[in-house]
Amino acid sequence: MKLLLGLTAACLLAGPAWGAPLELEIGAGRENLDRGYADWQSRYLEAGYQLGPRQSVYGLLRETERFGQRDHELLAGYYHPLAPAWTLVLEGNFSPTHQVLAKWSAFGEIQRSLPDGWGIQAGLRRTEYNQDRTATAILGLERYWANH
Repeated sequence: MKLLLGLTAACLLAGPAWGAPLELEIGAGRENLDRGYADWQSRYLEAGYQLGPRQSVYGLLRETERFGQRDHELLAGYYHPLAPAWTLVLEGNFSPTHQVLAKWSAFGEIQRSLPDGWGIQAGLRRTEYNQDRTATAILGLERYWANH
């Protein structure tokens, strides 16, 4: 928690010097479990920075407690415009402790904006845990009705 507070202060102090808006979110969550299992808890600091139109970087630092064990996780991602309607998303995360969280994960996705608020995405995620590995294919279709 002390690390999260220190990073929050550093981001708030450095943000105005970058000359662009820095989005910062700090939060916590708790999931109550039954049958004698310990509750799950997490605390996080998330930051995002707009580099240009449709181009941004983001990161997350999270501490998670599950089954009486504590893990830390660092995530970084990048949005990059490929063409007027195409965007590439790259994301990676790792946990140096990885007791209940994944050791690491890598994600890549391509997004296409379509007329009338529609969009389509296709991506792949590779995740490695202590005892297993997974590969996930993602295909999505979305529709926006308003831009607020």
